[in-house]
Amino acid sequence: MNNLSATLSQQPIAPTLPVSREQLIAGSATPWAQKALTLANSIKPPDRTEECDLGCAVATHNLAEFAEMLGDRELARQRYLEARSLAKAIGVEEGVRKAEEGLKRVGSEGV
Repeated sequence: MNNLSATLSQQPIAPTLPVSREQLIAGSATPWAQKALTLANSIKPPDRTEECDLGCAVATHNLAEFAEMLGDRELARQRYLEARSLAKAIGVEEGVRKAEEGLKRVGSEGV
């Protein structure tokens, strides 16, 4: 689901399509990322794996990027902070770094 959301957000928009980039992100990519996050969060130990935790971190980061693309800097900031926290908790330094880069883009350097 998360991969689908990322793919949808990156689709080229042809002038002949009846949908805008914003509509594609808000109406398709974001809901798929939210579904991925909801599903991953619903899995509890002992079934929950490191892959679930990583999926949550990535889906949260993607939601931050989608909010940023849509111009919602406050929601993007909140999601980047959450993604950074999740990445730190599972020891994924690349996730921490990418979330901090996102925070800088949305004007939260000092957070």
